[in-house]
Amino acid sequence: MAGTFPEQGPPARGPSIEELLQESHTREIIDNSPDCIKLLDHEGHLLWLNRGGIRALEIEDVASCLNSEWVTFWSGEGRRLAEQALAEARAGRVGHFEGFCPTMKGSPRWWQVTITPFFDHGGRIAYLLAISRDITERKQAEAALKASEERFRSLAEHAPIIIWQTDTTGAAVYFNATWERFTGLSLEACQGWRWTDAIHPSDRRRVLEHWRMALTEQQPYEAQFRLLGADGEYHDMLVRTTPYSDARLQSAGYIGTMLDISKQTALERQRDAFLSLATHELKTPLTALLGNLQLARRLLRRLAHSAELDEETRQQLFQQAQGLLERGEQHLRRQNRLINDLLEMARNHDETLELRQAHWNLVEIVRETVQDLQLAFPQRTIQLNLPEKEPLFVYIDRDRIEQVVHNYLTNALKYSPPEQPIEVGVERNDLVVRCWVRDAGPGLPEEAREHIWERFYQVPGIRPYQNAGASLGLGLYISRRLIQQQGGEVGVESREGAGSTFWFALPLVAPPEGVGEHAEEAGRTEGAA
Repeated sequence: MAGTFPEQGPPARGPSIEELLQESHTREIIDNSPDCIKLLDHEGHLLWLNRGGIRALEIEDVASCLNSEWVTFWSGEGRRLAEQALAEARAGRVGHFEGFCPTMKGSPRWWQVTITPFFDHGGRIAYLLAISRDITERKQAEAALKASEERFRSLAEHAPIIIWQTDTTGAAVYFNATWERFTGLSLEACQGWRWTDAIHPSDRRRVLEHWRMALTEQQPYEAQFRLLGADGEYHDMLVRTTPYSDARLQSAGYIGTMLDISKQTALERQRDAFLSLATHELKTPLTALLGNLQLARRLLRRLAHSAELDEETRQQLFQQAQGLLERGEQHLRRQNRLINDLLEMARNHDETLELRQAHWNLVEIVRETVQDLQLAFPQRTIQLNLPEKEPLFVYIDRDRIEQVVHNYLTNALKYSPPEQPIEVGVERNDLVVRCWVRDAGPGLPEEAREHIWERFYQVPGIRPYQNAGASLGLGLYISRRLIQQQGGEVGVESREGAGSTFWFALPLVAPPEGVGEHAEEAGRTEGAA
């Protein structure tokens, strides 16, 4: 009967099957095992199959299978592995393999097979015990895991960010292709801890200390550091890693990403630069404004406490005070405009500013700016070299040009000895008007002359005199933008130890009709351009 022990016995050289399994409870256990349990003769013919095996193989007529060569149930690679395992068992050893063999109804199945030789009392192989366990679910899970790993590997290899993996000690065991493209270093050159050689030397110790701490505590790790790229430049990187476990929920290491955030950090620096720019520019008009207000206050106090002054003197003092207050009002308007311009600059990536251009006499602009600064620095000598009668007209935004002259002058005062005079001049040169400021400071080396107009540039080794405070490196950058935006150019002539002459040049224009030496009226009537 199918699923029971056959009545016919094995060859006389071995015990009968009934003798092999005499206990009824043992037969019951084996028959109902979900594993496919078979007895084969020494040649590998199927002699007996338990009921659990019949169900597992979906066999309807077990009699048709008995005495068949067991290996014929297998095909392809499974057939080869079955023959190898059978040969091992026939040689007296235990054979093992895993293979694919569908059921009689074609259902796909994976089996884990063990073939054990069964010896008689004389030490000869009498039978072979073959046990096949259905591992289809495990194989499907392994296949799904493999497919998932392949998908992950494919995604990782094509990801635009660096993906990396470590073992439990924190040593790198995997980097995706982006790593090699980004750093120019192969995985072989960076395995273990050698990848840390690409970290900026100033960051390396901090990074390793925190990384080892995260490993010890089995905690996620996040850090920012500079990493040497294939272009020879250091890039700002954001690194995030997290521990992961294997199928047995045992710690397997860390997996993480490295993202180039250089653009982000550059934007943050630009934001900080904007704040510095706002601070620098908003403070610029205050010095002159403070000087005007202080002098006006002294004049008004003199008027209030000097009853013996004649009317003419009183009128002169009053007019002087009024002029100073008007200049102060002008500086306040400039301050308000700067605030609006800085807000506008924050909204516009090109950092262009609105210009209110009109015809102005550059000689008078320079003269008044020097007078304002002379009030603020009465102990310093500022020598003016201006044309006595010839007005030199330019089509400009007056506030912007005052800002540039003010910056040139304050730099000269800041970086030259207090006992040395500052020279300021305006001159005509063909079709341009040139304004220059000359100091007796330390001068500039050649390399500094190439970079002096860049944002935030600081000349190495040069410090301001007295308590002038450190420069933010914005003034000359702003000055160049303002002059260039109005069609002019800037420059510097300097030698180390021989002072510097900073200049700007603007196109010369004809004065408006009916305007004499001053262009005040012209500026007011033409309005903004």
